[in-house]
Amino acid sequence: MRGITEVKLEIDSKVVTQIANMNEVKAKIIRLMGKNCEKYYF
Repeated sequence: MRGITEVKLEIDSKVVTQIANMNEVKAKIIRLMGKNCEKYYF
């Protein structure tokens, strides 16, 4: 989905993955698209 970005940060020698630019509307659309889509984004 346009505008959603996966960000990986290294903190104390540990890689942390977060999602940037996610909002409630985009999250709801992703949930409505089903489990396969949720696995990709969440």
